Amino acid sequence: MKSASATVAALLAIVLLLFAAPAVQAQQIFSFVSTPGDPIGAGESGTYTPANTSSFQISTQDEGIDIYLTGGWDWHISLIAGKGDTLHEGRYRYVERSSFRTGRSPGLEVTAMGRGCNDISGEFGIKQIEFDATGKIAHLEADFLQYCDGQPPLAGVILYRTMPLSLKLISAPGDYVGRGISKTYYGDTSTFALAPNLQGGARFAVSGQGNEWIAFIDPPVGQQLRVGTFSTSRLATASTAGLDFYGNNRNGYRCNQSTGTLVIKDVRFIDGFVVRLLASFTQYCDGNPAPLKGTIRYLL
Repeated sequence: MKSASATVAALLAIVLLLFAAPAVQAQQIFSFVSTPGDPIGAGESGTYTPANTSSFQISTQDEGIDIYLTGGWDWHISLIAGKGDTLHEGRYRYVERSSFRTGRSPGLEVTAMGRGCNDISGEFGIKQIEFDATGKIAHLEADFLQYCDGQPPLAGVILYRTMPLSLKLISAPGDYVGRGISKTYYGDTSTFALAPNLQGGARFAVSGQGNEWIAFIDPPVGQQLRVGTFSTSRLATASTAGLDFYGNNRNGYRCNQSTGTLVIKDVRFIDGFVVRLLASFTQYCDGNPAPLKGTIRYLL
């Protein structure tokens, strides 16, 4: 059986396929994968969007939220912070059934079509969360892994009026910058920043999981940053886009020269400020044949 982290990672990979097209806009989405033997999901999987969901409601309480979906199945998802706490970005482990928590344990309870659990264990993560002025949920990105009565797990991802925010890195052995790293950074462990730079491109920065990364992405000289596929060098030229991805502080590794490929799938500016970026890249550092590959999702 897959580990908890592997199960969640596999689910996230499936759900992220929903956002391959740049035209997809922030909306409410619930996707789940149930392992055979799970009493709630009954071994099935599915995705709920506005196209097949008749109702998607979120209500807040002092320490958490309740999510109600009606469509092919009726779902209730309860995500509760520890006693005296409020939901915020982070991982919530060692959960107990929301209605019967002890001590300061966080709560998780996912039911479907009236099927529930007596005992619950597992975890959930809040990757993005924002409340409006009235205390209602304005944006939410969350995932959960629930074990019901000791049976195989049910995993799910919830997106509400938001889009995935992440950095995925795969560094080949011998790559000077990534040093063989293979990690994905999400909002429950990391912070993200996106800003314009002087060359008319974008500066993307991530801090978390013991790492800090910065990417400078620039269009070819004399052009605008736009959707397309580009050959790259560390500094932009008339024929290459600029790509300079490196580690800061504890990483501290940076190329003197680089080559590679940059694929911009979505980019958006408002009043000169970049507010949205979906891109993938491959960087070769100082003539080394070992690549560093990355995927940037900043889709607020």
